[in-house]
Amino acid sequence: MIPQGTAPTSIPNSPELAIKVTRTDGGTTLIGPIPFQHIADHMVLAFKSMAHNTTGADGARYEVSEFSPRSGETYLPLVPASTDAITSLMDDTVQGVEAPFPDLWSRLHAQHGYETACRAWRRATIMVDLFAETAEAEESEPSTLPDDSTAADAGDGEKTMHEHRDGEPLHLSAPMYATLLDIVQAAAPKSHAQGDTDPCRQLLSALLATLGIAPPPPAVNRTLCPSLYCDESGTWAQCQHTPGHPVSEPHAARWGFQLTGQEWCDGHPRSLTPKRSADDVPPPREYKYCGATNAPDDEPTYTCNRRVAHKGKCSPDHDED
Repeated sequence: MIPQGTAPTSIPNSPELAIKVTRTDGGTTLIGPIPFQHIADHMVLAFKSMAHNTTGADGARYEVSEFSPRSGETYLPLVPASTDAITSLMDDTVQGVEAPFPDLWSRLHAQHGYETACRAWRRATIMVDLFAETAEAEESEPSTLPDDSTAADAGDGEKTMHEHRDGEPLHLSAPMYATLLDIVQAAAPKSHAQGDTDPCRQLLSALLATLGIAPPPPAVNRTLCPSLYCDESGTWAQCQHTPGHPVSEPHAARWGFQLTGQEWCDGHPRSLTPKRSADDVPPPREYKYCGATNAPDDEPTYTCNRRVAHKGKCSPDHDED
């Protein structure tokens, strides 16, 4: 990592520097301007350390000289360790991830050190994945998810929080959510980012809601049916029925102390419901016959076909329940 602390005293009007990287295939990459000699030296050492595991680094030669651009030369600038800077350069043919050595990751690593580069890279790649998933959901055919009270007012093509993909609501993975929460906390004022993280979580939830993305689903309570439902605000709830309840009986949940709840069936686009196999469906109740016969003085004689221990009189007819 580039040494921290007070920057070295520079000579007045000292020239800025540049690094010329020459690969074994004859290709070259120019990097600059670089403000101090120690930064350029540190980057060269970092590039050399990549020779054993980075394509194009093995056998490369490095030259540090004065930054003096000539006509037709292209210099790659230093890369800030920020999410915006990294995401904007990822697909760049000259500076991005597919560029020749030293590519975007190699330069980020050389400038800021491995740990700082990893943190910045992880945040940037998660944001890229997030935007890609959102774009994919917008391009796909939106499912119709009317709210009970506003279904008639919903406009054509209006997108809700849970336009689903592959039959389930678009939601974040837990690692992606944690990284985004870190970004929100880092951007929040110190007085809000310290201690209680609820304000930051609320801010993130509101941001995700505008993008049509739900937060990660919670861990399920295994004593209840595992089906989960996410409402229009991004709040998850679990079905309150016992596991394996009949398919004909809809899932149901309540939110907190609300007096109204929600019901849904398997396959609802706002739900996450594990596919139920035949083993998950309770077997039909065994029909055991009463078997009693009517009294001798009754005509005609019959055997009772009602369930055993039935209530009321015997009958040749079957119970319907």
